[in-house]
Amino acid sequence: MAENLSIYLLGAVAARIDGRPVGRFRSAKTVALLGYLICERRPVSRDFLADLLWPDVPLTRARGLLRRSLHDLNHNLPGAILSDYHAVQFNPACAAQTDTGRFEALRAASDAASLEAAVALCRGEFLEALCLKNCPDFETWLTLEREYWERRMIETLEHLLSSREEAADFGRAVETCWQILMLEPWREDIYRRLMVLLARTGNLWKALDVYKTCRHLLAEEMAIEPSDETLHLYDRIRDLATHPDPTPDATL
Repeated sequence: MAENLSIYLLGAVAARIDGRPVGRFRSAKTVALLGYLICERRPVSRDFLADLLWPDVPLTRARGLLRRSLHDLNHNLPGAILSDYHAVQFNPACAAQTDTGRFEALRAASDAASLEAAVALCRGEFLEALCLKNCPDFETWLTLEREYWERRMIETLEHLLSSREEAADFGRAVETCWQILMLEPWREDIYRRLMVLLARTGNLWKALDVYKTCRHLLAEEMAIEPSDETLHLYDRIRDLATHPDPTPDATL
């Protein structure tokens, strides 16, 4: 097993050994196979994998194509794949060398530095740009897996936001709000937290601009108005902007 192996699935798929990129994988289906095995974390029958990735060819030929993909993985990632005649799995000993494994470990640590490191691992969509034609079962799995990792990313950002708010690290908390809104731009609760953070750092007019952005997006995308809670916060910040309070953070 390669001791200094790193595999990246959260974004463009890549692998490195001793810091050097491995050779190109032979096909998109080899990449799909790698991602599937890493995320399933269990032995998977060869027949199932053959049907999953080559559903439109006879099973005997599909198993042959699977063998070629496994050979490619074994060549590029020594020791990462365990297999016998019946089943295949990603080597559990390599889990910590994947970005998905490291993400979960960092997220579990829950301190701000670990959460920040977990967020940094998410370079883009899970198995970014991968698309397999005529593989409906795999595409269904891929859609669900992408939704899962996006949700994990958002939850991690929410934990990081709370941690930064509690530490009164308002500047970085503002950055985290924007990161969440990039993924879920309809989150009115995050707009409110952003408005409060900006107000507490003295950026009252920027906080009012955030409200306008929120109102516009809700109207355009969902045909709704901001909630009374959001409107009340806007009114309070507008009052502070036009009639300054010496301690505005204490009133929000």
